[in-house]
Amino acid sequence: MRSILLIASLAFAGAHSAEVTRVSAPTLGVVADPASGRLIAIEGVPGRLNLGREILPTAVEAAWLAAESYALVQVDGSWRLLEWNRDWALTRTVELGAQDWAHVAWNPSGSAWLACGDVTPGCAVYRVSDGTVIRRIDSQAKLDAVALADNATDALLQRGKVAVVWGKDNELRVIEGGVAAAAFLPGQSRLALVQDAGSVLLFDAATPNPAQLETEEGAIGAAWAPDGRWLVIAYRDGKIRLVDDSGRISGVADCECRPGGLWQMGRSGMFRLQESTKQQIFVVRVDDGAIQFSMLPGQEQEVR
Repeated sequence: MRSILLIASLAFAGAHSAEVTRVSAPTLGVVADPASGRLIAIEGVPGRLNLGREILPTAVEAAWLAAESYALVQVDGSWRLLEWNRDWALTRTVELGAQDWAHVAWNPSGSAWLACGDVTPGCAVYRVSDGTVIRRIDSQAKLDAVALADNATDALLQRGKVAVVWGKDNELRVIEGGVAAAAFLPGQSRLALVQDAGSVLLFDAATPNPAQLETEEGAIGAAWAPDGRWLVIAYRDGKIRLVDDSGRISGVADCECRPGGLWQMGRSGMFRLQESTKQQIFVVRVDDGAIQFSMLPGQEQEVR
C-alpha cells in the first residue's frame, strides 16, 4: 500500500547572482514525496512553512510517521524503523523484514506502534526500542489498526464496519457504529472517536461508556494537542473546532479547503489537513488555544 504524499517541487531563482543564499529554518515535520520516494522536511515557522531538505536519501514505497522522532518505511517490500535526533538527523535504522501490514497506528509518545495483517487476520503491538512484539491478538475476521494508547495496551481496532476496543484482557469490546478516525489522549486511555456519520464520541478505553460531544455532524478527523489541553476536530466543510477537557468548544476557525482527514505532524502542535481537490496541503497550528493555518503545495496520492 502506498501511503505517501506527492509534493510539488519548489524552485527559487536569483536574477542578479548565480549564488543562492539559504536561510536556515527549523524543521517542524516531515512529509514523503512519491515522485522521488524521499522523505522531505517541512521547515519554517508557523504561518510561513516551506518544503526543505531531504532527510532520507533512500526512496521509500510507504511511510508511516510518528509525531515524534520515528518512522516506519517500506523499501523494496521490506520494512525499516527509522529514528532521528532533535535536529532530524538519522541516528538509527532497524531492519524489520517483510511484513503483512495494511495500516500502522503509532501511540502519541511514539514508543510503540500497532499493526494488523492485510491478508492474515490478527494484530500486534511493537516496541520502538527494537521492533519486538509486546502483545498480539489473533482473529478469524480481518482487523484494522486505528489507534493505540501510550500504555501500549489499550487500542482501537475496526472489524468490518464495527469499532472494537482491545484491552489488557485481550477481549474485543464493541463500540456501536463504524469509525472514521480516532486518537488517544497523550498518556491516558481516554479516546476520541469520529464515527462514519461524522459524530464525535469521547470515552475511556478501560471502561467503554461513550459520551457524544455536542458538536455539528460532518467531522472527518480528530487529534489531541501534545499537551492534552485541547481536542482538535476537523470537518468536511473546512471548519476546525477546539474542544477543551470538559467537552466545551473553546475555539473555531475556517480553512479555505475541503479536507479529507486530520493528522498530527511533527513536534510543535501542528496537524496536517489534506486537500486533494486543490492539490495542496494545509497545516494547522494550535498554540494556547489559537488556531493558525499554513499552506503547502502538494498532491494527495494516498494518506494514512
